[in-house]
Formats: sequence, C-alpha cells, structure tokens
Amino acid sequence: MVRTLRIYLDLNLDRQATATRLVVHPNTVSQRLRRIEMLAGLDLKSPKSILDVRSALMLLDVARAVDAPVT
Repeated sequence: MVRTLRIYLDLNLDRQATATRLVVHPNTVSQRLRRIEMLAGLDLKSPKSILDVRSALMLLDVARAVDAPVT
C-alpha cells in the first residue's frame, strides 16, 4: 500500500495514472486509497493530510537510509 500511496502522490493524486503505472484497474487504486485512509485516519482530499503523508514518507526514507549498511 505504501507503493500505491507513493505513486499516487508522485502522479499528482491522479488515480487513473496511478492505476496505469501499477498495471491495475482504477477501482483497485481507489480501494487501496480508501483502505489507507481508514487505517491511517487520513483524508487524502485534505491538503494537510497530503503534507503529513509526504513528510512521513520522507522520514521513512531517511530512516531507511540511516539503517542501510555502508558498502
């Protein structure tokens, strides 16, 4: 679901483009986004929620980079 959310945000909240990128039906994207909203207590139509999600994903990326082994 994180992948779906990232792609949805990267494609400017376009469900059809997200479905195309994920090679799924647009209804599948809608179902996944509703599930994300329900589980996270978000409203993905709210600019504040979008900002919160983008910030959380950025922090997740930073945390993963810090935990990644140095080669």
